[in-house]
Amino acid sequence: MEPTMHDGDNIKLLAVDRELKRGDIVFFSSPDSPSINMAKRIVGLPGETFDVKNGQVLINGIALSETYIAEAPSYVYGPVVIPEKSYIILGDNRNHSSDSHNFGAVPLA
Repeated sequence: MEPTMHDGDNIKLLAVDRELKRGDIVFFSSPDSPSINMAKRIVGLPGETFDVKNGQVLINGIALSETYIAEAPSYVYGPVVIPEKSYIILGDNRNHSSDSHNFGAVPLA
């Protein structure tokens, strides 16, 4: 999650009973390796069309303003419609992150 978070940062986790929204940072088990915990940012919400092209993340065809990322994404992904109760989650270090551009939308409770 660099440049937002770094190895050794102290993090206080709070249980929050509210709807997840774009920009939230979530902690979850890796879909590929459940023993690995991940921290990523919610970028795409259920029902939205998500894709990445020309160095931009697009939500329903509109470029997302992302001041927190290390650099623009150098990959192409989508378009995909995000399933119900699932989210597109991306690391802030877009080009060096294992995230939804590798394993797709993630169901989060």
